[in-house]
Amino acid sequence: MLYCIPMETIFSNVLMFVLGLVALSFLVTIHELGHFLVAKWNNVKVNTFSIGFGKKLIRFRRGETEYCISAIPFGGYVAMSGENPDTLEEGEVPDERDFVAKSVGARAAIAFAGPFINIVFAFALLAIKALMLIKRK
Repeated sequence: MLYCIPMETIFSNVLMFVLGLVALSFLVTIHELGHFLVAKWNNVKVNTFSIGFGKKLIRFRRGETEYCISAIPFGGYVAMSGENPDTLEEGEVPDERDFVAKSVGARAAIAFAGPFINIVFAFALLAIKALMLIKRK
């Protein structure tokens, strides 16, 4: 016996999947923005701020940073100068704006900023929802 799935159910599932991707991309943007802002605040050179991975669909440069929206929306990244200490030649001194040249505290703040801003965002949404419920009563 064949079971036919109603088109309404299929469209509903596709819509939920697309909305889930949009929500994930938004959360990734918030997360990466945390890293980006704290890196800039600590005077680290940011080469790229990208939402998504893979082929860059939209890109523009403002100052020293290239801003991108890429094809695969399951993540994003902030590429900072000097982020990988293995790229330095032996005996080479990093530039003062390189990530590796910053203090341990500054590097920790940059690393922690992404998760921290996600937590703050979650509490902000909960506070807004609570205020909406209080206002309704």
